[in-house]
Amino acid sequence: MSHDGSAVAPGLPGSNLYPNSPLGEQVEGVPTGRDVEWEPLVDYRRNGVSETTIHGAVAWAHGTEVIHSFGGNVLCYGRSMMKPFMLKAFVEELETCTWEQKAIAVASHNGDTEHVAAAQSLLNQSEWPLMLTPLDVPLIQFGRQVRRPRRWYHTCSGEHAAILRGCRAKGWNRAGYTLPTHEVFHAYMDQLRRFLGEDWTPLRIAKDGCGLPTVSNTVAELAQIYAGLVT
Repeated sequence: MSHDGSAVAPGLPGSNLYPNSPLGEQVEGVPTGRDVEWEPLVDYRRNGVSETTIHGAVAWAHGTEVIHSFGGNVLCYGRSMMKPFMLKAFVEELETCTWEQKAIAVASHNGDTEHVAAAQSLLNQSEWPLMLTPLDVPLIQFGRQVRRPRRWYHTCSGEHAAILRGCRAKGWNRAGYTLPTHEVFHAYMDQLRRFLGEDWTPLRIAKDGCGLPTVSNTVAELAQIYAGLVT
């Protein structure tokens, strides 16, 4: 790939953050979507003709045993589906929360009035500036956009507010709570290792859309983790 005249040419500041190919790169042990045998999961037909087909991979687990899987043991990011496990670290600290607060803590919400109110109620108003979700607008609005972007409208604001509340209760420094060097991430890793083994380490750690770290898991690992959700 030619970098002639590019601001991210090799040797320039920040160039190592960008891939060499717009199609991605081959990294040993990290399969891409072109390397697996995707299975058709949903086939939408219009008058008998396939119009939209969604491919993917599925796994079922009981405890630590994967009972059945198909579509390839793809490596992917759990992202927002892992919110319950990140919040598992704060079970005792959030025990006195209302059901609305607990629900918004593990939800990806639309930024409706009720959602924002529930998320904000997790913190004292003086603590609101600590929350570091990106600026966003409500997911569903009718008519012209009239609301300015706010952090509370972000789909993950409830999770962030709950984490900040939990950090306060644990006595953890809330500065840098979105970083993979913070106690929040270490506690999250401890939760995943309950199901995947104490020596488990993710192949990749990335930054999710809300700013929190997200780690790579195989489909089979995700099935094992969710099989143990209630424990």
